[in-house]
Amino acid sequence: KQATGEEDTSVANSLIHLGDDFQKAGRLSEAESVMQQALAIQSKLLSPDHRDVLLMREDLGNLLASEGKLPEAEVQLRLSAENWMKRAGWDFNAMPAIVGLGEVLEKEGKMWDAEVLYRQALTKLEAAGPAASSGDKPETQLVSNLSDVLAREGKVEEARSVIEAYLGGADGKLGAGGSARMNLLTAVAWDSYAGGKLEVGVLLGDELLKTARAQSDAKKMEVLAALDTVARIYEAVGRLDEAVPLFEEVVAGIKGVPDSNDNKSLGEMVVLAQAYQEAGRLTEAQALLEEVLRAYKTKNLSGGTDAVEAQ
Repeated sequence: KQATGEEDTSVANSLIHLGDDFQKAGRLSEAESVMQQALAIQSKLLSPDHRDVLLMREDLGNLLASEGKLPEAEVQLRLSAENWMKRAGWDFNAMPAIVGLGEVLEKEGKMWDAEVLYRQALTKLEAAGPAASSGDKPETQLVSNLSDVLAREGKVEEARSVIEAYLGGADGKLGAGGSARMNLLTAVAWDSYAGGKLEVGVLLGDELLKTARAQSDAKKMEVLAALDTVARIYEAVGRLDEAVPLFEEVVAGIKGVPDSNDNKSLGEMVVLAQAYQEAGRLTEAQALLEEVLRAYKTKNLSGGTDAVEAQ
């Protein structure tokens, strides 16, 4: 579909929808073409910092990044991120553009630029006040990304300082071993693990393990969530001798919690079985998976048998 005749927002919106359809069909070059057309129309009709223009640049930048066109992606995502951050206060729409730009910069090897971007975003977020950090916890993701970049640059102590500042300091309001500190640290560590940021993930995992062992005022399931996060990080970096005992502790702990969720317990058993397999403990893995399969069938639980049988 060509943008002919009157170039108005309805035409741009039609192009955007067409671009979405092309992306879903895997026709990325065609999606890029119509998204470029939509952006050109929006840029004529709207101001450079208009919400629709910024969202369009973000979408186009992410598409270009997925095609491996990193310099072009950087241009679009930078224009989006920088204009979001020029706005008064903190706009939650800024996060996808900031994270997308940061990831492109990291792929390009521009670690210093990524570091500067994350620091600027954190400063902007902190200046906006506590309300801006609610909801999806954008500060957690920014801390995770910044500390990971610092760790990859070899600035390990700076990475620790960033994390410690976010947690409130060992002597700050969260305390050295309190449950609030542990839960925040679990959130940052999980973001690092889920995002594949394993350099800082290991730093966080080591600290989280000490914090979980030291605290005494948290609910048991919160402690188990912390230990599970540490175990997954250790497993991901090949520290199986440390990961497996933690997974075993988590499984035993969940089983010992009254009214614990059956799916949660069995899911953790599958994770432990996978760790056994990676460690070469195949007999134990097989026995555990058979136990899980029997439990799913006996208790008529849904969603588990296919995954277990696939193991």
